[in-house]
Amino acid sequence: MALYIEAGWDFAAQGTVAAKLTENVGGTVELTVTTGKYCHTDIKGIGTIATTDYDDFATQLKTRLEAASPNARTYTVTWNRTKTPEAPPGSASTGPYQIGVNTGTFKLEFSNVATPSQGTAMRRVLGFVGDRALAADHRSDMYPYYFLEAVTGAKSLVSDDYEPDGSTTEAHTPSGAHYSSNVTTAILHHDFTIQFEVKAKTHKRNAPAEAVAVRPWTYQHFCEHVRGRYPFLVVDSSESTVHFMRTPHTEFRPRRDSVDSDALWHWPFTTIMEGRL
Repeated sequence: MALYIEAGWDFAAQGTVAAKLTENVGGTVELTVTTGKYCHTDIKGIGTIATTDYDDFATQLKTRLEAASPNARTYTVTWNRTKTPEAPPGSASTGPYQIGVNTGTFKLEFSNVATPSQGTAMRRVLGFVGDRALAADHRSDMYPYYFLEAVTGAKSLVSDDYEPDGSTTEAHTPSGAHYSSNVTTAILHHDFTIQFEVKAKTHKRNAPAEAVAVRPWTYQHFCEHVRGRYPFLVVDSSESTVHFMRTPHTEFRPRRDSVDSDALWHWPFTTIMEGRL
């Protein structure tokens, strides 16, 4: 069993990401992504309360690499959330993102771009700890930002889909006549809890440095990023669903597993069910 969460993001709101591409023959070019809404997995076309239009980032990166290639090479970019980075970072042979080229070798640099913060942002989206030397294949050595893997492998305290209050209003006249106003199809809520996460994965102040940890993005990072503005994908063994956060848990408010210990934490999700993949 496994449980994964992927958050959407918007480069127009969060800023440009960049990397330098150098092939073993030819020059060095800087590629950037300045706009667009993305998720690690394609969740485009899902929508019940709003249009969720978030493309998979792997397809966009492949397009940018091939457009920038000094030798017109063909690149392959794949996302596989089940590929676990090795520990420590920097030595991974498998990871969620894999970037390969059809011929020759290439390197990717994130620290040597015109705006270093943009390189850092690109590196984190891909789950790379640092620059990559010439090779035919590069893979994530930490889990990327906007991604969480739950330790329990399954949701707990699941409500399943339900309609919120307020779908129908009604009244009676003094003579007993009945009147009502209602919607034919109401939005759906869906609530659950992720349990037993360690503090280093829950609170960002306790997260280890990226150079020594494969999971630098915490539930607090997730909450601060998503709030009620970005959709997120929940994948477990039975289904893949797209949600928006709703109050009261658009605020970071985890619960201790034991009142006298901060070793393990539970994170409650109250959501609007956006759709199913």
